[in-house]
Amino acid sequence: MQTKPIGFYLTGIFLSLAALLLLVAGITLVWPGTPMDAIWLVNEKSHVELTAYALSIGILFLILSQVFVLTARGWFKQRKWGWLSTIGIFAANLAGDMVRLVSGDFASGLMSITIAGLIIFYLTRPKIKGLFR
Repeated sequence: MQTKPIGFYLTGIFLSLAALLLLVAGITLVWPGTPMDAIWLVNEKSHVELTAYALSIGILFLILSQVFVLTARGWFKQRKWGWLSTIGIFAANLAGDMVRLVSGDFASGLMSITIAGLIIFYLTRPKIKGLFR
């Protein structure tokens, strides 16, 4: 049995937590006024921006939460498609960060691009890639 590095577990936990956050955010946007709305105290500005498109964005978040659940499952089961999906998620995040950078949010965009790039670099190392079949 091959020993897994801590980054393997941290990535799977990240995917699982992201799925949970997307689920809760989706629920609060589609069905506002529940006690779960308290999650938006962390980022009230985004909540205000998203409420104009609450139903559409909420449904998208609910769908994305399921994508993250499936990806986390594939990741923990060490399936090649789980690894590819994880790379795709971080690549999409990287693309969004690049848009943020060229939109004028230089500090945050540059920091986010660096982090996403380092994560993708880590995930593509032979020791991690070799865990998936």
